[in-house]
Amino acid sequence: MKTIRSIVTTVSLLALTLLPARANLLGNGDFNTGDFTGWWTWAADGTQSTAISTTAPYDATAYALMTSGSSTWRDALGQAGVVIGPNTQYALSFVYNTAAAPSFAVSINYYDSGNNYLNYEWVPTVLSTSGAWSTYSGNFTTPANTASLNFEFDLYSPGAVQLDNVSLTPVTVPEPASMVLWGGAGLIIFVLRRRL
Repeated sequence: MKTIRSIVTTVSLLALTLLPARANLLGNGDFNTGDFTGWWTWAADGTQSTAISTTAPYDATAYALMTSGSSTWRDALGQAGVVIGPNTQYALSFVYNTAAAPSFAVSINYYDSGNNYLNYEWVPTVLSTSGAWSTYSGNFTTPANTASLNFEFDLYSPGAVQLDNVSLTPVTVPEPASMVLWGGAGLIIFVLRRRL
């Protein structure tokens, strides 16, 4: 039995080293710098603001707080020039907290390698209004010729949204080598168990 465990451990560690890393493409997605390094903010008038807060945090660290008193203009928080690939699926996730039901969206604008505008889309975001921290996650696929994107949170109505741990990562499919390795491990375990 010890032999089987040591083989499983060895094969598992080897397989994990072959799996591609899923790095966050957004800088400072957790806002732990205590400022908006890597992000830009925009407010149409004095009724809107985006600030860093540490009051009632998600994970005992700083987070972004978007507030708006306007139903006419948007309050925005985003990152520009995020390098990304064409025809690729990406996963977006973030934690949030809101007690109201604000008009809130994620806007993505796609650009080619010459920084020419290609297209945009709204990533559907239905926020729970429980007044407690919740997690949003969803996927989207980039169009052909995409080389970069501009990512943006938009708050369009009176209310407040707290945001933290914003992550944009490629959706990875196991590589053939990893699949063969896992299949081989299963076969070895099966043979060893039959012999014991």
